[in-house]
Amino acid sequence: MKLKIFTFAWLAGILYLASFVAGMLSIAYAADDPAYLTRAALESAQTTWAAAFQFVVTMAYLGIAIILYPFLKKYCERLALGFLSFSITGAVSNIIGIILLLLILALSKNYVTYPNPDQALYQLIGSLLHTSRDLINHVAMVVNQC
Repeated sequence: MKLKIFTFAWLAGILYLASFVAGMLSIAYAADDPAYLTRAALESAQTTWAAAFQFVVTMAYLGIAIILYPFLKKYCERLALGFLSFSITGAVSNIIGIILLLLILALSKNYVTYPNPDQALYQLIGSLLHTSRDLINHVAMVVNQC
C-alpha cells in the first residue's frame, strides 16, 4: 500500500513539474501583443507551440486531480470531489482558451494573407476573440488554483 501511495505521489509531483515547465513555455507573446492581428501570423509557430504547451498544462492539472482523488477521498469525500470538479471545470475553461488562441491565429493568417481586408471587421472579430480569451484564461487560472 505504501509503495502504491508513493508511486502516485511521485507521478503527481512529475505532473506538477511538467505543468510548471509547460506553463512557462505556454505564453503566446504574439497573441498578447497590441498588434496581434499581424504578429500572430508572423510568429505562427510560436503561437501554435504556446497552444500545445497550454494543452499540456491543462492535462497535467487534470491528471493531478485524478491521481489525488482516491487519496483525498479517504479524508474528506466532499472536498475531494470539489477539488476534482474544479479541476475539470478549469480544464474545460483552458481548452476553450486554447481554441480561442487558435482562432486568433487563424484570423491573423487571413488578415495577413488577403491584400485588402476589411480592417474594421477583422479588428472587431479580433477584439472579441482576444477579450474572450483573456476572460476565459483569468477564470480558468482562478479555478485551477482552487
